[in-house]
Amino acid sequence: MSANMLRRLAVALAVGWLIMAFLYVAFSESVVEASYRGTSLGILNQIVASHRSRAPDSHDLAFYQHKRTTFFIEISLISVLCESYLILEACRNRLVHTLKEAIANFFTSAGHPVNLAIFRIVFFGFWGAWWFSPIGSSGSVSSRVNCRCRPWGSAGS
Repeated sequence: MSANMLRRLAVALAVGWLIMAFLYVAFSESVVEASYRGTSLGILNQIVASHRSRAPDSHDLAFYQHKRTTFFIEISLISVLCESYLILEACRNRLVHTLKEAIANFFTSAGHPVNLAIFRIVFFGFWGAWWFSPIGSSGSVSSRVNCRCRPWGSAGS
């Protein structure tokens, strides 16, 4: 697909999410209550009735009000992931070119050789601090890798 088409899809997805958010804020509570009472659309009534029949004690109106919020969050996260993918795909050539230039400039910079030295010090410093820091009660590397072996000389049961 062309970059223009991907941008249009991204805008359409964003507008769709805004419409969905408006509908959620304006009508979701009343739709859930109507579905719970059986006075909504037939398909929604059937879905809620079959779901309630599985566990009638725990599936009360508060449960479904909570589910509407989690459903909205899930749809929003999926929308954000799709939107991010479309934007990255539309800008891929420019982004890859810019990233390659930045990496090349960082490692081949003649004016600031300290940058690479600082990068190496920070990278290997964090790696060394993580690897050699005591974790767990024994403070050994075996506790870091979840080794269930007994240390040498310990009594076994």
